[in-house]
Amino acid sequence: AALLMARIGAQLRAVVGRARNAAELLKLLDAQMRPELESGMFMTAVAAVLDVARGDVDIASAGHPMPLLRRADAGIETLPVVAAPALGVGGGRFHETHVDLGRGDGLLFYADGLDEARNENDEAFGLERVRPLLADARSAGQAVESLGSAVEQWFGSATQYDDLAIIALWRR
Repeated sequence: AALLMARIGAQLRAVVGRARNAAELLKLLDAQMRPELESGMFMTAVAAVLDVARGDVDIASAGHPMPLLRRADAGIETLPVVAAPALGVGGGRFHETHVDLGRGDGLLFYADGLDEARNENDEAFGLERVRPLLADARSAGQAVESLGSAVEQWFGSATQYDDLAIIALWRR
């Protein structure tokens, strides 16, 4: 898995300059990596292009969970999911979702290891536990720290089988 991720990182660097938007980036990356993957291998991904000055974010997903949008008033919005195949499957179209981030708004990008984290009773952490923690967060760092701590406590004595990736972005 580590070797595959290193190769994909190199492929991403090779195509990122040619992409005009997040959806095209996923399309180019998919075309680049598909011939190199062994049969049955695939990878989910989400791509985002941020205009820092305007606070505009264009997001496209390849079979990956869409980020959660936390508004400055602590409201949590679920971004629309447009069905698209994972990278390596091929033949799919990737669509973008546009988000205007106002001052105090944030985005939480996460891998399924967050909401699917299982405790010793085989119960999933779930987005219903993510949402209030994200609503209470006042910064990207606080969101990542509180969610990471909550999931770590959730595991208890259970063995962690999936990766846990959390990236938060806040507009000040």
